Amino acid sequence: MSSISLNKDILLRTNISNLTVVSAKETCAVGIDCSFVITMDSGSHINYVIDAGDDSDRVEYRHPSRVASRAPFNFTHIYRSPNNYSLRVYAYNEHFQAEAVVANPVIVQITVPTLTLVGQDIVIIPDGSTEFVLTGDSTGAPPSQVFCKWNFRNSDTDTYYSTEIMQNRPEKLHFIYNKNDVGEPLTIHVDCYNLVSRQNASFTFRVEERLQVLILVPFVQHGIPDSDMGLQLTLSAGSHVEFLVDYGDGTVEVTKHPQLFAISEPVNAWHPYNVTGNYTVTVTASNPVNTLTAVLSEDFVIQHSVVNLSLSAANKTVLWPPGEVDYLLETGKNQMDLGNLHCLWQFDPSAEQYSYLEFLTQAVLMRVHIHFPDQQLAMLL
Repeated sequence: MSSISLNKDILLRTNISNLTVVSAKETCAVGIDCSFVITMDSGSHINYVIDAGDDSDRVEYRHPSRVASRAPFNFTHIYRSPNNYSLRVYAYNEHFQAEAVVANPVIVQITVPTLTLVGQDIVIIPDGSTEFVLTGDSTGAPPSQVFCKWNFRNSDTDTYYSTEIMQNRPEKLHFIYNKNDVGEPLTIHVDCYNLVSRQNASFTFRVEERLQVLILVPFVQHGIPDSDMGLQLTLSAGSHVEFLVDYGDGTVEVTKHPQLFAISEPVNAWHPYNVTGNYTVTVTASNPVNTLTAVLSEDFVIQHSVVNLSLSAANKTVLWPPGEVDYLLETGKNQMDLGNLHCLWQFDPSAEQYSYLEFLTQAVLMRVHIHFPDQQLAMLL
């Protein structure tokens, strides 16, 4: 009696059905892992060969599970240049094979670089035209398919295809602002994006109106000590105005215009002078755009009031011819010192004579010498 035994290994493998490969996102950035997922309805003992569709070598993987259909297989690939890529997967075991291609080509783009936006800190009206320059970090490769959306008046927007940024060149845009934009600081925003990235930049600035035609008008030209002397400050144009008033006695006063635009109303400036004299007033108007300076056309003249003067003749009779007499003009005890004293002499019936005294004190007698053309009595008014 005899027996025979036969041993033979039999490879049992499941057929591969409904092989599918999808990308986690339809877009990927150059140099960044792009994720993919492979699934199937049936299949066991699976090996994969990946053709990413670029110039890279094919890559082979082994599914970690014996029954591949029970668990999706995830892998990544890095694309080195922008393009649209059709990734293909080959799956096989000892008996079966299948292949699949991503349904939609993977769009690979270069990310938008870091952006910088610069412009004028002050935009001047009238005119109001200004230029903003947008630049990207040019150390990397030029970005792909960039769109930029500008918000240039806190509400107005403009979107365009940015060929300059796509070539690592500065993008220059011109805008025009007007009087309605004067007031609070404005911020211009730009948002640049493609399918794989987004960058933004902003720049804050002001719109200001240029100062024009500064006019000074005094309310009175003469005054007494400690009385307020005033003048009116008028500008034909200008925004956010500040006045620096030098009253000529060592006092300097800074006044801000109460309105946004100086043309809205004049500004009044008042100042008391404590000491007699002539004072030159200088006003400087300024804003962030420019400066104007004006000097009051005539000095403020501060004098004591004439309250107590007496007049007497040195001689009571006049010998005529020649008809000459000396008068004594003096101040009373309540009279403060007088300067720049103008006297008009009227002689009965109609003759007049003018004289000027630079200074007259309480204690000093001033002599006026008059030549009479005829026999007349004199009277000081």
